[in-house]
Formats: sequence, structure tokens, C-alpha cells
Amino acid sequence: MFEGEGATIQPQSHPTLDHIVDVLLRHPHVDIEIRAHSDDDPVTRNQAKELTQRQAESVLNYLVVHGVEPTRLLAHGYGPTMPRAANDSPAQRALNRRVDLHAPALDQDTRLCLLKPTPGTK
Repeated sequence: MFEGEGATIQPQSHPTLDHIVDVLLRHPHVDIEIRAHSDDDPVTRNQAKELTQRQAESVLNYLVVHGVEPTRLLAHGYGPTMPRAANDSPAQRALNRRVDLHAPALDQDTRLCLLKPTPGTK
């Protein structure tokens, strides 16, 4: 999603983010926490929390620029504190470098329903 070890969003991520914008604009009652995560690479571990905070804020800024009200969004960089997989291989570390969107007020079924494209939309 990001260029190198930075917080600049890659252009190939724009369609995914545009879909998220569409969902959020169609559902103005949904608030989102943007959660950015990293692996536990010892070289970047000390900077991971700061980097993931900047990454989460980059996603938040993208959504706001494209019409989502900033009051509906919260950006949080978690660094390596919430791994999805063990950090034992490059593939596992790659799984831990991610951005998740969390809608605290919605249950799982509602979250899945919101992410399905509506017929006739992008």
C-alpha cells in the first residue's frame, strides 16, 4: 500500500481506497478507526510506531480529501504490537505490515455487508 518504508500511498492502492470512500459516503453513520501495523523487524522496531501512525494518517487524509468527514475517522499506528502472524519469515512479516479498518459500532455481519459493492456502483 505504501512506497518503501514510508507513508506515501502507492497509486495502485487508490482503487481500493476509492471503494472505501464510496462505502463510507453511502453509510454516513459509520465511523472508522484506521489501524496501521508493522512487523517486528529489529532494524525498524524503534521507528515502527511513528511510521505506522504516519501511514494511518495518510489513509485518513486520502479519505478526507475524497469527501469523508474527518470527524468520522480516527488514525492509530500500532507498530508491531498486534501481529496477524508470527514474524518468523519474510512472508509472515509481510502479513503483519498492513492497514486495517475497524468500525467499532458495527457487528461483523454488518461490516461484511457494507463492503459488498452495490449494483450499479463502482
